[in-house]
Amino acid sequence: MIQFITFAIHPNGDGTSNVTTLVIIGEVTNANLTSFVQSWDGRTVNRSKAVWTIADVTCTVARVTCDFVMSPTPAVTNITDASNDILNAEGLQIVNQFPLETGFILDNNAIVANADGSYNVTSSLQVGNITSDELIPFANSWVGETISGEEAQWLVEAGSCLEQQE
Repeated sequence: MIQFITFAIHPNGDGTSNVTTLVIIGEVTNANLTSFVQSWDGRTVNRSKAVWTIADVTCTVARVTCDFVMSPTPAVTNITDASNDILNAEGLQIVNQFPLETGFILDNNAIVANADGSYNVTSSLQVGNITSDELIPFANSWVGETISGEEAQWLVEAGSCLEQQE
């Protein structure tokens, strides 16, 4: 998977612009992706409508992995429905907290149903220009709280989030 999402282009008034772009290349470590993007510094790209010179590159890594134990009310017994509804619940939390961000990427890397009706969930979160320092405490604040999906209310019984290293 390769994805480029441009969030903002701010003209500087002198023919140059500052551009904020999210670059995602699946299965690439943060260090390798950062090195790759930083290698663009000073490059010129000729296209049919414009010539782009990349004068300065700043990379911020903000991929977060969370491991949660979540219980739905009412019960959601289909694991695919549970996974989708948890993504909806996480997405609603993120949109409400960061309403000015124009893009986010959420994924349930793993979900396991427990005998008591709860689920062990490993989620990856990435939100626009939000740094890990902002995203981690926000997602960690869900522990002990109930977040709303479309099908259920999800009690986040336990869990924690860390910056995704690889």
